Amino acid sequence: MKLVLTFLILISVNFIYGRTWFKDSKKENGIIKKQQKACSKAPFVGVCHPLNEAWYYDKNDNSCKMLKRGTCAGGNNLFPTLKRCTKSCIPLTPNNSPMCLQRPVIGSCAPIIVSWFYDERSDNCKMFNHTICGGGANMFLTEMKCQAICRLKKKPKPVCSLKPSPGRCFLAKKRWFFNEMDNTCREFSKKRCGSNDNAFSTKLKCLERCSYNKAPCVNCKQTIGNELPPVKTPGKPDQTTIRNDIPVYRTHNIP
Repeated sequence: MKLVLTFLILISVNFIYGRTWFKDSKKENGIIKKQQKACSKAPFVGVCHPLNEAWYYDKNDNSCKMLKRGTCAGGNNLFPTLKRCTKSCIPLTPNNSPMCLQRPVIGSCAPIIVSWFYDERSDNCKMFNHTICGGGANMFLTEMKCQAICRLKKKPKPVCSLKPSPGRCFLAKKRWFFNEMDNTCREFSKKRCGSNDNAFSTKLKCLERCSYNKAPCVNCKQTIGNELPPVKTPGKPDQTTIRNDIPVYRTHNIP
């Protein structure tokens, strides 16, 4: 009788602990799934205590943004620091940033300035004219920064922003070069030809490769040299900036 009673007690204990363990396992899996889904949700705005600093993940441009100070918000897609938001959400997104797939936005207010954008069809970075009201997310200060962020599998290499190098003409006779100062193509003087990658046989080929607008920007002036971002997470450059060979990354506007 004692043996049967002991056996029944053991079965009861195993049943209770086994059930609890099973629930905890599901709960842990559930938490993981919720963390992944949280990155695609908009921050909940409602009645609560105003926040001094809070960050949320914006799936539209694959970045973490800061809420306005004093905003009331809640929900899973809300983080106390930029670092926490980036660590939680950026690794769950595709390698290539969505900003690289957007077309450049050309605004309607002066003055006209020049920037670089990634052309998905040709897999090249091109210069385009836009106003201070235009630009969009697919906009970069330099050609190499554009390449580093949008062409992840290729090493950044200046082409259109490369300083032209006139030399002797051979069979190719590449007499045209792209001038990033005003987004146009010019012919080498004294019947010279280009001796590096910034050289083209015709003006049309030059514009097709380097310019989105295919129209000069007379009053524009490109003053920023080529730069590269140190990429820690695929598709997302670090915010640190170093001149000459490290780019200044244009951050997203804080809402």
